[in-house]
Amino acid sequence: MDMYFMLQQNREQEAERIFRQYRRLLATVARAVLWNDPEDCEECVQDAVWDYVNHRERLDPARGSEKTYLCVMVRSRAMDRRRRLCIVRTEPIEDYAGTLTAADETEPAAVREGLRRALVRLEPAERRVFYPRLPF
Repeated sequence: MDMYFMLQQNREQEAERIFRQYRRLLATVARAVLWNDPEDCEECVQDAVWDYVNHRERLDPARGSEKTYLCVMVRSRAMDRRRRLCIVRTEPIEDYAGTLTAADETEPAAVREGLRRALVRLEPAERRVFYPRLPF
């Protein structure tokens, strides 16, 4: 039997064992960070498990158990994913300057009404400065 095939088969069996044993716990850790986005949570869990299976030598039993190590890996991946999602979803408001208005005349009417109220508070001499410039 090919050595690569045997190694790959062992890795798949190890990944299956980890998924059976820790899937619910790891999914809970991911959901706590990613606000219940199931696809992103599942991706973080799978990435962490496969990284662990492919690099088992990174686990130091003196520092913690397999379960703790996997939880930390999932949490780190979920936090990285959340940061990437926040960066992608952040867009400058200037890009929407022409589109963030009401479809009807609600916004211009509100602005005109606010200006009228402000002008009423002015003295008559002060009001005359503005009247020729405002379309009422």
